Amino acid sequence: MGGFTNRKTEQPWGALSPRLLLTFTWTEEFEEREIATATYKPKIWKRYVDDTFTVLGKDYVDGFLEHLNSQQPTIRFTMEIEKDNTIPFLDTSSVSETWYC
Repeated sequence: MGGFTNRKTEQPWGALSPRLLLTFTWTEEFEEREIATATYKPKIWKRYVDDTFTVLGKDYVDGFLEHLNSQQPTIRFTMEIEKDNTIPFLDTSSVSETWYC
């Protein structure tokens, strides 16, 4: 048998368990439903596991966060707002630039 395995589950590292696949599927359906029912929708919504990168007008951030947190009592979203046009995401810094024509 080649490769590395997880000692507890005997599954190859990187293999997704059915439980994890179900979690990802449920999360994706939850996001699609809640974004569709939001009064103000984000311009960008990208997720990696349990981190999201969202672009939304500054006037709508608090209302959108309240909307997400009112949907499922066991799930709580938190947010970081960019500071000096920079925001951390997945151990990187994303920098925004405003272009004026």
